[in-house]
Amino acid sequence: MWNNIISNPMKDVTFVAFDIETTGLKPVLNRIVEIGGIKFKGDQVLETFGHLVNPMMPIPIQTIRIHGITDQMVKDKPIIDQVLPDFVAFIDNAIPIAHNASFDVSFIAYDLSRLQLKTPSLPILNTCTLSRSLFPGVPSHSLENLAKWFHIDSETSHRAVSDAEICMKIFKECVLKLGGPKKVTLKKIVSHNGPLFYFNYGAVLFEEPYRLIGEAFQSNTSVDIVYQKTSGEKTIRRITPLSVGTMRNFIIIEAFCHLRQEKRSFRLDRIVDVR
Repeated sequence: MWNNIISNPMKDVTFVAFDIETTGLKPVLNRIVEIGGIKFKGDQVLETFGHLVNPMMPIPIQTIRIHGITDQMVKDKPIIDQVLPDFVAFIDNAIPIAHNASFDVSFIAYDLSRLQLKTPSLPILNTCTLSRSLFPGVPSHSLENLAKWFHIDSETSHRAVSDAEICMKIFKECVLKLGGPKKVTLKKIVSHNGPLFYFNYGAVLFEEPYRLIGEAFQSNTSVDIVYQKTSGEKTIRRITPLSVGTMRNFIIIEAFCHLRQEKRSFRLDRIVDVR
């Protein structure tokens, strides 16, 4: 599909600008509390998605101060296992866009992996890197500051749907900077986007040398790994893989460690052998 639309002008491509709110900054340890998305094509908004999510854990007070989502607001809401399949269906074959995409993608990819949900292999555009490339004179490229720079009104800041709307409008400003939706192609946008992100981080488990981990993940069985600590020491661990996500730009395997008899997180780049 990607090859079929890469040369299309922006006016002919369907996008989904999306945003999440969470309990914290670490996707393996923290959880999503809200997902919002706006599907659009050209100047037309096609559909809106917005759901609060019960994270099944307390929301820290310092996080509540940012997005205003309280434990009371989410206590009767569905968990991510129920919401995420609907969000995947909402995206469908649209091109996803997020601001500071690595953060949002890492959380969603973690739960996609845990639930073994598949999404189309489409790259995710990042309005943060796009705006840095196209508007280098802006003092700050945070979502809030770009909204002020472009005079984008928002009724509610740091809530998923309203932030997704700001992301959509920033994206449109980037398209206008390059010549407008009738002239600018997806290929041109990608050339200014920087590194592309994908939802399916879990796909790396089915490539060598991690194929045995992927098979264990699919069948809910165990596998032996040789794991190298920060000190350089190597240990053999028997693990049952549970999910894959990212943290601080590293791919993380969450697994039950049979040596420690508890759930542990393992950096993929430190797994030096799989048996």
